[in-house]
Amino acid sequence: MDGPAAQPAQERRQTLVRTWVIAVLALVAAGLLAARVVSASQRDTFTTGAQMQLLVAAVLACVLSLGAFLTAARSPRWTAWFLGAALLLELVLGLMGARIPLAVAPVLLCALVLVLGPILRRESEPGVDYTRARTVVAVVSVVLMAPIGLFYAGTGLLVPEYIVPVAVLIYLLLLAGTVWLAVRRHWWAAAGPVLAVIIWFGGLWAGEVYFGWTA
Repeated sequence: MDGPAAQPAQERRQTLVRTWVIAVLALVAAGLLAARVVSASQRDTFTTGAQMQLLVAAVLACVLSLGAFLTAARSPRWTAWFLGAALLLELVLGLMGARIPLAVAPVLLCALVLVLGPILRRESEPGVDYTRARTVVAVVSVVLMAPIGLFYAGTGLLVPEYIVPVAVLIYLLLLAGTVWLAVRRHWWAAAGPVLAVIIWFGGLWAGEVYFGWTA
């Protein structure tokens, strides 16, 4: 029962269970976000600019979570992208003053970890060095990008509003590059978090010195 023939069957069962867990977590996140959309739309002040931004962000996060649910059994990569984008929006929602800040973040984060685990651990790509040191660097680099995202999500508290989309776009590009390098076990994956921190602090310093930004 524990021989080579049983191993693929066990791996298939583990993959199936993981897929179902990811799908359920994504669906739960979508439901919580949908509840937040309904709650926000029923407030008397939802027509104000800030409330409309919160509403749009919650709707988009809900759609992304549903996208992760639909792709969970088909494409781990797309599922990871959907979950990552929804998680980033959830962080933004928390900083925008959602009624239950970051309520969906733990659900999305658990689903994202389950998706990224096999992707980062895979050892089937020809020409890729899967030594332990490279794998550790890859995983740590991706994990470090999550807390750094909190700083980028909170940029609106420190810079003019028109800079926020630029900061978020920069972070998403850095995150995408870090994940891409991590999957291929490049040492340069470690440069992602470092570069993200340098750009964030450097941008704030330049804005304060040259453009007079104040918190």
